[in-house]
Amino acid sequence: MQNGKEDEAYKARLEIAKQAFNSCCMISSGGSWYTPREFLDSDIKVEFMKVGMNTYTKNITMHHVNRAIGRKMEDLQKAQKDFDAFMVKILGAFELNPIESKRKKT
Repeated sequence: MQNGKEDEAYKARLEIAKQAFNSCCMISSGGSWYTPREFLDSDIKVEFMKVGMNTYTKNITMHHVNRAIGRKMEDLQKAQKDFDAFMVKILGAFELNPIESKRKKT
C-alpha cells in the first residue's frame, strides 16, 4: 500500500500525464523525454511553484509532439556539428590522411 506522500506524487503525475495525453504532448524533465504513460510510471516528484494566483510546475515541461520532434532534431544537428568539429580537430592534430593504395590502377 502506498503511503500519503507516494499517493500525492502519483496523483500529481497522473494529472500531468492526463493533460499531456489530451494535448498530444511529450513531457520533459531533467533532460529526459517521457510519453504520458512513461511519466506516470516514473518516480519523478513533481515540484510546484505558486506565482500570484497560478500554480506551475518547476521541473516538468510539456511540449506538443511536433515541437518535441523539432527539439530532438535540433539536438541531433548540434551533436552532428560538434562531432564534425571534433573529427576535424583530430585529423588536423595528428595529420591523419588517407593512404593511397600501392596496387596498380587498371
